[in-house]
Amino acid sequence: AALGTLLSIPTLMQHGLSSLDLLLHACDIVTIAVPAFLPLSILVGVEFALHRLRTARVFCIAPSRVNIAGQLDTICFDKTGTLTEDTVGIVGVIVPPTAL
Repeated sequence: AALGTLLSIPTLMQHGLSSLDLLLHACDIVTIAVPAFLPLSILVGVEFALHRLRTARVFCIAPSRVNIAGQLDTICFDKTGTLTEDTVGIVGVIVPPTAL
């Protein structure tokens, strides 16, 4: 978007546009170009995250949850995958070395 804006400024100046009009056209280019690349950039970010998780032997079956999981600081797992009681009993805690 920035490259497109920079390349279009000389052409727009040749048409005798004012500084305000140049600014408005630059904003148009940015608002048109940026939303088109947001889904792609999110997909690339999730793929990098999944690769890093796989190298750490963490397998994710729902890639759409990676963005949400990145904000967590505590996770509780049930051995069977379903909660079998109305309470959760913490049996142990594993602290990653980077958290120390």
